[in-house]
Amino acid sequence: MSKHTIPHISQINGQPVLMVGDKPFILLAGEVHNSDSSSPAYMEKIWAIADELGMNTLLLPVTWEMIEPEEGHFDFSVPKALIDQARERDMHIVFLWFGSWKNAECMYAPAYVKTDLVRFPRAQIEKGKNKAGREISPAIPVKAPYTTLSYLGEETMKADARAFAAWMGFLRDYDGERQTVAAVQVENETGLLGAAREVSDGCCRCAFFCGGSCRFCRLYAQPHRNYDGGDPERGDTWTGGRQLDRGFRRRGGRDLLRVSCGTFCQHGGRGRKSGLSPAYDGQLLAGQGRRAGKLSHRRAGLQDARGLGFLR
Repeated sequence: MSKHTIPHISQINGQPVLMVGDKPFILLAGEVHNSDSSSPAYMEKIWAIADELGMNTLLLPVTWEMIEPEEGHFDFSVPKALIDQARERDMHIVFLWFGSWKNAECMYAPAYVKTDLVRFPRAQIEKGKNKAGREISPAIPVKAPYTTLSYLGEETMKADARAFAAWMGFLRDYDGERQTVAAVQVENETGLLGAAREVSDGCCRCAFFCGGSCRFCRLYAQPHRNYDGGDPERGDTWTGGRQLDRGFRRRGGRDLLRVSCGTFCQHGGRGRKSGLSPAYDGQLLAGQGRRAGKLSHRRAGLQDARGLGFLR
């Protein structure tokens, strides 16, 4: 049994404070590049640089394909080695879960997910195409091929959540007492590139015209149906894809992401049940042809970790 409560957010003088080992903890953190943490040997020099820079924490991705290379078979040897490296240097880790999505793409999902397009459907930004060209920038005439997992895939959500639960269970068993891991990000930059919404069968377009019977329509469509100046008292709704897209963009992507981050509730619950927190979620809020944000400081595999937020 741990001598301390699990890492958590407390209110101190009206301000949220991260508590690790029952003491306030400030993350002086850097984030490694996407795949650096897949190699503990490569990470040796990164830890040395972080120590030289006076950091006490590193933000390290752990990918779905890393811990579950085959369905139902889990391998936690890499994250275990990373935790051991942090302990040797008296440092902490915030793990970033690269599950179904990373930067609105699915490159870190395991092979059994990527190769089964029936069980794990792809998001379509062009009707009937699981891979389509997306605009990179209005100044660049060439489109980049794009494919990602659909947030509508029930089996995708279940498989991702099972893997995440197993991962959090490992952290509870291996690090619950030492608390080297201060927090875990549930998903990384979910969303969609090249379009404001999916156009695949069963996507949100149908929900807007279902008469309010589905959950999506109740939570999103009805509360926001007055974007085009219609009268809610008359039951006015959006009437086409152009208006729907406009409505999504006016909201800055927030409501779309609230839907496409549907795994957060299930994942967050699994994290709490495992006895580890806090958990937070990273969302991609970029418009077409724009970057969601810029990280201004880079050095030898480290990029500064600004804007880190936590959800209890």
